[in-house]
Amino acid sequence: ILGAAPLAMQLTTHHLGGDGRPLLFVHGNGMHAHVLQPLATFFPGRECIGIDLRGFGHSECETAESIHWSVHGEDLRATITALNIEDADIFAHSMGGGVSMIAELQQSGTLARMVTYEPVAPPPHWASQMDIQGTLRRRRHFDSRESAIERFGSKHPWSEVSPDALRAYVEWGLKPSADGGYELRCDPRHEAMNYRAGLTHNTWDRLHEIAVPTLVMCGGESYAAQRSANIAERLGDGQLKVFESLNHFGPMQDPAEVAAVTKNFFG
Repeated sequence: ILGAAPLAMQLTTHHLGGDGRPLLFVHGNGMHAHVLQPLATFFPGRECIGIDLRGFGHSECETAESIHWSVHGEDLRATITALNIEDADIFAHSMGGGVSMIAELQQSGTLARMVTYEPVAPPPHWASQMDIQGTLRRRRHFDSRESAIERFGSKHPWSEVSPDALRAYVEWGLKPSADGGYELRCDPRHEAMNYRAGLTHNTWDRLHEIAVPTLVMCGGESYAAQRSANIAERLGDGQLKVFESLNHFGPMQDPAEVAAVTKNFFG
């Protein structure tokens, strides 16, 4: 799929299983569509489609410095159009939630219903708790996929997700390196620039304009719990669900519980 003009890039979508009315999945920053595949397996009656945002997974990107979330929003709308999806339902995590809201604000009616886990739509002058310098220092090269699974699985936050989500993150998030071994598909600079870009859009001030039924989820143990509650309150048609024992990576921690609530909301 060709992304938004004028910086058109090749975007990749993935069939994550199921058959029936399409259900879109949009990942968080630094991730890719397949980290949500364990969640998608609980929707066999829906055609589950995962989207790799530009610069993540198998989707192309221009230079990291030129990224803005409005482009991600345009990409999402272009994807929905290219797939000929009407009345689009979406599950979006973190950055994916912010991007989905931007897409709906760009063109009302892009989405029919939305479930978003801790969407990034911060108020002005919000002090991010993200460690951008730590992101830039992240190890990118590994001898093997198994060594990457072992390393990520030994550190927060990936040490707390389900084994299937961890393996999907590594197997779909690495590519063969030119000098041997494997390297992350997502350049840490791109991830860091997306963190910064996430603080510059004005979605917070326009949340009341989003009229589509929206369920905002959050983890009771997450740094973003209160912010998520505030977002739900400001939406034109928002609800809130708190998972007391989960953190920001909730959809990957307990896909079954998150899926059950999502299915109930979508009916």
